[in-house]
Amino acid sequence: MLEWRGFSPDAPKEGMGKLRYTRDQMEEIIFIQLENLLATGEQIQLLRQQNELLSRVNMELREEIVQYKKGNKMVPYKTKQ
Repeated sequence: MLEWRGFSPDAPKEGMGKLRYTRDQMEEIIFIQLENLLATGEQIQLLRQQNELLSRVNMELREEIVQYKKGNKMVPYKTKQ
């Protein structure tokens, strides 16, 4: 997570009920937001890739289970008590 570099809580100046920032402060805010947006996009892409891999593995596992069930009869057994 990015920090607000160089900002103090009293950095914005109040005037006529609105917050005012200097141009440098606004540029820094915008660049931090852009960095956050890009990082979020990268995270979303990684999550999509993980979902695709999980889906593929899940389908392969289902196929293996079906093949196993076709080849072997399920024999019920009792456990010792």
